[in-house]
Amino acid sequence: QAAVDHILASDTGHSERGDGGALVFLFDLPDGRLFYQDTSGHWSGVLRDLRPDVAILGAAGRGNVDGEPIQGSLAQFVARQVDLLRPRQVVLGHHDDWLPGFSVPTDTGPILAEIERPSFLEKEVFGPVLHVIRYGPGELEGLARELAGLRYGLTLGVHSRIEAFAEGVRALVPAGNAYVNRTMIGAVVGVQPFGGEGLSGTGPKAGGPNALSRYSVERALSVNIAAQGGDPALLNL
Repeated sequence: QAAVDHILASDTGHSERGDGGALVFLFDLPDGRLFYQDTSGHWSGVLRDLRPDVAILGAAGRGNVDGEPIQGSLAQFVARQVDLLRPRQVVLGHHDDWLPGFSVPTDTGPILAEIERPSFLEKEVFGPVLHVIRYGPGELEGLARELAGLRYGLTLGVHSRIEAFAEGVRALVPAGNAYVNRTMIGAVVGVQPFGGEGLSGTGPKAGGPNALSRYSVERALSVNIAAQGGDPALLNL
């Protein structure tokens, strides 16, 4: 039961605004594309190429851009978001529940979907969608390698009281954060590799191709040993 509780909590938690992102929907309709967002947060690389016809934007609280709080007003955040999306029409909304008559309760409970193989997933799919694969004990290694072959490695969760089993799964499925017998959310930015690895790691985020530069400092030291009475010729011996 603990495993079930942790999995369901992690699934819906992936859309929480605490990670600097937001729950986003893009609908392809007969009359055009409709973009809907529930909170004031976005990842620039995700929004840049969407180009919806109508954008319904969450405008409440302090906006987050690429995982960091925006240094400016909410109006500046919305203006930046509109510049990225470039929709023909913009509708501003809010997600807070303190405005009676305008706040509409939303059910974001997990949507369970059983699939046959990990290869069914062609990209990262966050909550509230939870994909389930049933397998026999002898199929675990093959499925794990297939999952790792997708090259996404944001977070891995393992539920088992056998430490060797958890270690084995970790070795088969690389991920930026691995959680054992707990939920899979709550990575601390700047402490844990929130960016994951592989296709889940981008740019300077931990796990991304340019992550090393965030941890390195280039320094040079030049010493004139002649001024100290040293003999440079001795260094060539």
